[in-house]
Amino acid sequence: MTELKNRGVLDIFIACVGGLNGCPEAIQAVLPEDRREAVHMVRSNLNYVNWKFCKEVAADLRAIYAAVTIKENKLRLDEFDTKWGADYPPVVKIWRGNWSPEIK
Repeated sequence: MTELKNRGVLDIFIACVGGLNGCPEAIQAVLPEDRREAVHMVRSNLNYVNWKFCKEVAADLRAIYAAVTIKENKLRLDEFDTKWGADYPPVVKIWRGNWSPEIK
């Protein structure tokens, strides 16, 4: 992480660490603004979702965290909210709460 920072990385938008011990702490130590782990968020969010819709909801969440720009990210989150917000408000609340202010 220090090497990435030394190369000029100022922030990490999404960190998928796959449960590797120490990675979240290393990221937090070097880039303290980063607090998002999309894979873990998706897994925990699916606890709120009817099993019949898990694949579809997970695919729609992937569209959010795979977005290339902040503008696209906000658009995907708004689309998710429109499609699933009435059925799964906790999921939308979690994603809006863990994203940057300009995306909320």
